[in-house]
Amino acid sequence: MGRILIGFDGSSHGEDALALGRALAAAEGGDTELVVAIVYKAVIQKDSHGTESDYQGRLRYEAEQELERARAQAPELPAEAFRAVRASSAASGLHRLAEELEAEAIVVGTSHRGALGRVWAGSATEQVLHGAPVPVAVAPVDYAKREESERTLRRVGVAYDGSPESKHALGRAIALAQAAGAQVVPISVVDLRTPTTIAYGYEKYVDAVRELVALELREAGETVAGAADVDLVEREGEPARELAEASKTVDLLVAGSRGYGPLKRVLLGSVSSRLVREAEGPLLLLPRSAVEAE
Repeated sequence: MGRILIGFDGSSHGEDALALGRALAAAEGGDTELVVAIVYKAVIQKDSHGTESDYQGRLRYEAEQELERARAQAPELPAEAFRAVRASSAASGLHRLAEELEAEAIVVGTSHRGALGRVWAGSATEQVLHGAPVPVAVAPVDYAKREESERTLRRVGVAYDGSPESKHALGRAIALAQAAGAQVVPISVVDLRTPTTIAYGYEKYVDAVRELVALELREAGETVAGAADVDLVEREGEPARELAEASKTVDLLVAGSRGYGPLKRVLLGSVSSRLVREAEGPLLLLPRSAVEAE
């Protein structure tokens, strides 16, 4: 991935993000560079004398102290890899820094989760995802507590439905799998919910949907063939729910985003939004691809 930006907030969720970022860097190998950043609130920066206000200075100091936890867990990283960033929000700070660093990905933890361990709508995690200029990886709860062997990328899943976004995701999954020596697992879901326009011939409709999904999976398998080992997975049910369940069977699930808006931004559509909130395994969500969209 070249350079990976990890959003750290001093909590256990930040530790999960740090663990996932390190796992991705290990999978990539080579000269992958990690940058660990904590974002602190921007308030009145200067007092009447033009110097940093006491309150702003205290926020910066507290952020730098929180970064010490990250340094202790990643002692192999140089001092310049740790950044305290002043911004109006975690999302804006990480987005800006990712563009400045020309980062290949942002990694965050699942901050602000509910009692069931799911990302809340409007949470800091979801805000970082929505509109991100680069792919965003989300670490599940307690990822940092897993054994190191459990954080190794052996099976890289990809949500695949034949769309340009899913083809872009498949390409990223293949690249990751090749670097890590992992298996690519294209996952397609047979959605049997009947469109309101289907009034007759339900059985034929179901047969057609199953045939289309089988065709898409074969297409994915042919794309992977020769590049990496492949395991084709077909599931039936509601797509977001089935993909969230499937995330437990892979070491990383790669998916495209399909919301409307600027190209080359992560834009959460209905499926990707639910997947972010419900996935139980590590997730890598990609921006809309300008190349594929063209």
